Amino acid sequence: MKDCPFRRRLPNLATTYMSNKSQFALSLFALTAFVVVIAMSIFVRQNITILEAGTQDQSQWRASQLDSEFLKFSSALVENVYSETPDLDAVRERFDIFYSRIPLIDRATLDAERIALLDGLLAQMDALIPVVDGPDAKLAAELPSILEAIKTQEIGVRTVVLRSIQHISEVNGDGRAKLSALMETMLAAIGLMTLFLIATIIFLIRRTASLHNASVFANEKQRQLTAILHGSIDAIVASDRHGRIIEFNKAAENMFGHKAESVLGRPGTEILATQSARAILNASRDAYLRSGYRTFEDGETRELDLLYADGTIFPAQFSVSVSQTRDGPIFINYIRDLTLEKRHEAEIMQARDTALSSAKERSRFFAMMSHEMRTPLNGVLSSLYLLEEGPLTDAQRANVKTALFSGDILMAHINDVLAIERSESEQEFSKSSCDVSSLTENMIGMMDTMAQNCDVQLDQQQKGLEGKTFSLAQRAVQQVLINLLSNAIKFSPQGAVSLFTQYIPDARSTQSRGTLRFEVSDTGIGISEEDQARIFDDFVSLDRSYERLTGGTGLGLGIVKRFVTQMNGQIYCESTLGEGTSFIVDIPVTEVSDAAIADLDAHAQPVDTTAQKRILIVDDNSVNRNLLEKMLEGQHRVVTASGGQEAVDIAGTKAFDLIFMDISMPEVSGTQACRMIRASGGPNSDTPIIAFTAHALPKDRQAFTDAGMSGFLLKPVNRKALQECVHKAYDPISTPEPAPVPQNDSVTSDLDREHVSDLVDLLSIAQLQDQFEEFRREFRKLMRKLDSALVGGDIKSVQATSHSLAGMCGMMAAARLRMIFKDVEAMAEAGSIAQAHSLMDQVPAILEATEQAWKTILLKGAAVHADA
Repeated sequence: MKDCPFRRRLPNLATTYMSNKSQFALSLFALTAFVVVIAMSIFVRQNITILEAGTQDQSQWRASQLDSEFLKFSSALVENVYSETPDLDAVRERFDIFYSRIPLIDRATLDAERIALLDGLLAQMDALIPVVDGPDAKLAAELPSILEAIKTQEIGVRTVVLRSIQHISEVNGDGRAKLSALMETMLAAIGLMTLFLIATIIFLIRRTASLHNASVFANEKQRQLTAILHGSIDAIVASDRHGRIIEFNKAAENMFGHKAESVLGRPGTEILATQSARAILNASRDAYLRSGYRTFEDGETRELDLLYADGTIFPAQFSVSVSQTRDGPIFINYIRDLTLEKRHEAEIMQARDTALSSAKERSRFFAMMSHEMRTPLNGVLSSLYLLEEGPLTDAQRANVKTALFSGDILMAHINDVLAIERSESEQEFSKSSCDVSSLTENMIGMMDTMAQNCDVQLDQQQKGLEGKTFSLAQRAVQQVLINLLSNAIKFSPQGAVSLFTQYIPDARSTQSRGTLRFEVSDTGIGISEEDQARIFDDFVSLDRSYERLTGGTGLGLGIVKRFVTQMNGQIYCESTLGEGTSFIVDIPVTEVSDAAIADLDAHAQPVDTTAQKRILIVDDNSVNRNLLEKMLEGQHRVVTASGGQEAVDIAGTKAFDLIFMDISMPEVSGTQACRMIRASGGPNSDTPIIAFTAHALPKDRQAFTDAGMSGFLLKPVNRKALQECVHKAYDPISTPEPAPVPQNDSVTSDLDREHVSDLVDLLSIAQLQDQFEEFRREFRKLMRKLDSALVGGDIKSVQATSHSLAGMCGMMAAARLRMIFKDVEAMAEAGSIAQAHSLMDQVPAILEATEQAWKTILLKGAAVHADA
C-alpha cells in the first residue's frame, strides 16, 4: 500500500524542535568565533615571526658596537699620542671600524636630538678622513688634535647608544605585552570555542534523542492512522488540489468496487460521481482554491448521487474536510452509502402511511358507529322517558328505571369514545374571549344536582379573575372541568368537593400573559402513590367497586390529559390514600382587552371562502411561495412569481382578484412593483395588493399605504389567517386592512406547535417532506450569503438576508430560528454588526434541533408539538 497522505504530512517534531532563527543564530556565532580564532592565530604567528627574526637584537648589538668601537678608537689615539713610535696603521684601522659603525645605527630608534648628535659625529668623522688617509707625518702630528676632538664626542656617542638601546628595549617590551595579550585573547576564544563545541555536542546528543522520539512518534501515528483508515466503516477518499485521488481505503474499495491501485492518481469526481455531483464537488474545490471559502464546511454533510464501478447510481452521504500541507491543501472525503437507509426509510414511510391510514379508518369507524349508536339510543331513551310518564305498574316502572339507568350509562360510554376520537383528531382548539369567572360559576351550577344526589358539598373559590377576560379554548376547558368535577363527586360520597380558580400573571411578560390554574380537590378515597403514575391512561379504573356503583369507562382522565396537552398546559395529581385528592391544571393564557374581544370572537367564526378567485403570489423565496400556494390551491386559482419585475410583467397581461406581494426582494422590491402595477393602467391597477412581510412597524405600514397597497399580512401566516385576509380583501362592501397574526416574541420552543399542525393538515407527508428539503436548501444558501455579508460588514445585505431567513423560518414553523434572525436584522439596522455576528453562534445548535424535530414529525406522520 502507498503511504497514507496523513502519514506523509505528519509534522516532523525534530525539525520543529528548534526554530529557524535559533539555528541561524548558533551557526552565525560558531562561524564568527571560528573566523576570529583563525585571524588571531595568523596575527600571533606574525608577531612571533617578527620576534624570531632578531631585528631588535641586531639594532641593539650595533648600538653596543658603536660604543665599543668608540672606546677602542679613543684608546688607540691615547696610546699613540704619547708613544715615541706611534702605530699609525692601528689608528687608521680603529678609525675605519668606528667610522663604519656610525651608519649602522637604526635612526628609527632615536629622537631628533640624538639624530642631530649622530649627524654631528658623522660630519666630524668625515672631516678627519683626509687627515687619517694622509701622510703618516701629518697624521702623527694631528693625533693630539684628533684625540681632543674625539673626547668632545664621547658624551654624544654615549647618549645615542643608550637611547637606541632603551628604545629597542621598549619596543621589545611592547611586542611581548601585545603578544601576551593576543595569546590570552586567543586562549579565551579557544575556550569559548571549546565550550561551544561541548554545547554543540550536547545539543546534537539531545537532537539525536529528539529525532529518535519523533521517529517513534511518527511511526506510532502512522500505525494509528493506518488502522483508522483501514478500520473505518465509512469510505475515505483523499484527493489533492487537482482532484487526483491520493488515498483510497478498504471501505472505499468495498463500496465503489474499485481497487485502490486502479484509481490512485486519477481524478476522483470523474470516476466516482455523477454529472450533477461532479459539478457540485468541482465547484466547491475550485471555490476553496480561489478564495479559501468552503461551500462544504467541516462536519457538514450532504447527500449526493455517486457511481459504483459498474455505473450504477447510488445515494451517498458526503462530507469533506480540508488539511493544509506544504504541498497545498488535500481534501479528505468521508462517504457513506445510503442505499439501505433509503430503502428502510421508504419502508418506514410506507408503514407509517399504512398506520396513519389504519388510524384514520379506525377513527372514522368509531366516530361513525358512535354517532350511529347515539341516534337509535336517543330514540330508545326518549321512548323510555315517555313510557315512564304514562300509567305503569310498579314492576313496569322499576323495569323502565333500570332501562333508563343502563341507557344513560351506555350514552356516557358513547360520549367518552367520541371525546377520545375528537381529542385525537383535532389539531387545535378554536379560541375565543372567555369570562373564566362566569364559566366556573356555571360549571359549579351544572354539577350541583349531581353533587346533591351524592350528598356532596360543592363550593368554589376564585383569585385574580376580577374584571379579566382571557383568550382560551372554552369548550376544551369545559370538558376538562366536567370530567374532573364529576370524578371528584363520584369518588367522594357524603364528602366535599371544591374548585379553586386562580390567574397567575407572568412577571417576565410584557404582553399580559400568564397561567390559569384550576384546582379540583375532594375528600374522597384518595389515590396511592404507585397508582398516580397510571391514572391518566385510558381504561384505567383503580377501584372497580366504585366503577360498578357509579358507572364509567376509565376514559375520563385520559380525555382530560389529551385536552390539557392540546391547550399546551400541564396537569398534576396530589393525593393521600384515604384522605382525598387534588388535580391541578395549569393552562397558559393571554388577557384580552375590551377592544380586542369583538375582533377575537369574530375571528373564531367560520370564514366564507367558497368563491374561487384568481390570486397572484409574489415572493422570491421558494419556501414561502410554495406554502402560500398550498394554503390557497383547491379553493382559488393561484399564479406565482419569483420577483418584483416578474410580478409586474404577469400583472400587465392577466387580471387577478388579489395579489400577495412580498416586500424585501432583490432588484425590484414589493413597494416598487406595487407602484409600477398601479401606474401601468393595466388590468390590475385597482386590484387589492396585500403586503406579505415580516415588517410590522408603523413606519413600515405607512410605507405600504403610500405605495398603494390595500393592507398587509404578517409572516408567518397560518391557513385560517390567510383565508380571512382573502375574504376581507375582496369583500364587495369594504376592504379593511387584514389584521396581523399575533406573534410570540419570547419563543422558547424550536417549532411553533400551532403552525406545525396547520402545515400537517395542509400538506401530505410527501409534500411536507419536499417542502422540508426545499427549506433546508434555501436556508443553507441564504446562510452562506449572510455569513459573507457579516464578514464583509455589509449592513444592508445583512438586513435583507436575515429578513428573508426570518420570514422563511416563520413560514416553516421554525420559531426559535425566526427570532434569532429577527434579532440579527434589528442589530444590523442599529449598526451592531459585531453583536449580530455573535448571535450567529447559536444558529447551528438551534438548526440541528429544528431539523430533528421536523424529522420526527415526518417519521411519525403527525405533528409533534414543541414544548412552550
